Amino acid sequence: MASFVSELASAITGEDMEIAGSTAEGYGMIPPCLDRMVSPDSDIDWLQIINGCVLLLEDFCSCLGQQNLGSPIEGHVPLSAPVGCQPAQTSPAKGVLPRMDFCCAFPVCTRDLSLLHPQPENLVRASRPGRTCELRISFNSQENRLVRGFYEVQGHLLMIIKHCFKNTPLKDYYKSYHAKSLLFHLIARHAESGESVWKPTNLARLFHEALGMAIEFLSASISKDVVMPHSMCPSAQLYIKNAGLGYGFEDSKKEAEISLKDLQKRTWAVFDPMLEFLRPLSSQEFRFHPFTLLPLQRVRQGALKTKRHQDS
Repeated sequence: MASFVSELASAITGEDMEIAGSTAEGYGMIPPCLDRMVSPDSDIDWLQIINGCVLLLEDFCSCLGQQNLGSPIEGHVPLSAPVGCQPAQTSPAKGVLPRMDFCCAFPVCTRDLSLLHPQPENLVRASRPGRTCELRISFNSQENRLVRGFYEVQGHLLMIIKHCFKNTPLKDYYKSYHAKSLLFHLIARHAESGESVWKPTNLARLFHEALGMAIEFLSASISKDVVMPHSMCPSAQLYIKNAGLGYGFEDSKKEAEISLKDLQKRTWAVFDPMLEFLRPLSSQEFRFHPFTLLPLQRVRQGALKTKRHQDS
């Protein structure tokens, strides 16, 4: 479905568009029921791939021995000019169209990287808190493939954690991306455990463990902005919601830890409301409305200028 919608969007806008986030992954876009419109508190994430300007990074490739940009630092690539700290441009909801976020993505050459490690595919406009002259490494397609291959219990966990990060006091500190990253960390922890750990009977225990990992990550970093390490790029960090936008976060991590511990003690306070929240399908037919997901006009082209990739 995601590939089909991406092709439609590319045809409509005249750009290379890829749908991202929960819409591409298959979890969380319509929490109450699959047979519904996009939830009011959800949006559609789009990547606009800027073809024709594949970026060369130090240590990533050796094309003609020249490099456009430097080596990544904590998952970010330094630039000589500011590009802002927020990656997306938002289009508000209109009628049946949900809110949409558009993010420019610049392809990266990775021909010298080992296939044994996660391959960064794009750079997006996003800087660390307090900085403006950086691009962030993105692993969007690999993350999509991982989520699409989840065991059923892993998908349920993602929905539950995301629900907590959007509908409890944790919403002030965490974003949906944090929920997915936290689950990736949990899966990595159990990499040698086999399939038995992902039985439905273990759902509550795994949820409790995931909250415990979130608490451990908060304590592991002395930075007031960091909530956890990046699951694909260990040298990079994920930051508290709205970090770097002028808010004070001196007490935020402590408050987040208190909320996490409270949820650990009251698992029923999460599971019971979610059971009331879910709705059965209204019929045996699955209704799919692609034009409620699509951008219906040309997306504004990104202004970052770079040298083009040259074949060696």
